[in-house]
Amino acid sequence: MNGLIFDDVTIQIGGTAQFLFDPEIGQKSVPAIIEFRGGEKAYAEISEVHVNRVVIKVGEYSAGPQEKLPGGSWFLQYNKKNDNWRIVKKL
Repeated sequence: MNGLIFDDVTIQIGGTAQFLFDPEIGQKSVPAIIEFRGGEKAYAEISEVHVNRVVIKVGEYSAGPQEKLPGGSWFLQYNKKNDNWRIVKKL
C-alpha cells in the first residue's frame, strides 16, 4: 500500500508530508494510507498527480483516542528545497 507521513497529528495548512512512494505524473485514484505524528492512520486517495502538486482525499480520521475529524480534500505542493510536500489549501 502507498503511504504518506504527516508531520502533525492533524492535516493543517502549512503542515508538511513525506511520500513513502513516488507518485507518477498523471496518476489518478491511487489508494494510500496516511500516518500522523501521533501514530494514528487514515485511508486516503491521491486523486490527482501533477508535476509538483497533488490532490489528496482523506476519509474521517482520529486526532487521538477521543477526537474524530471529518475527511476532506487537500492540495499539496512539492518543496524542492526541503524535499517535502506542503499542505497549501483545503478544497
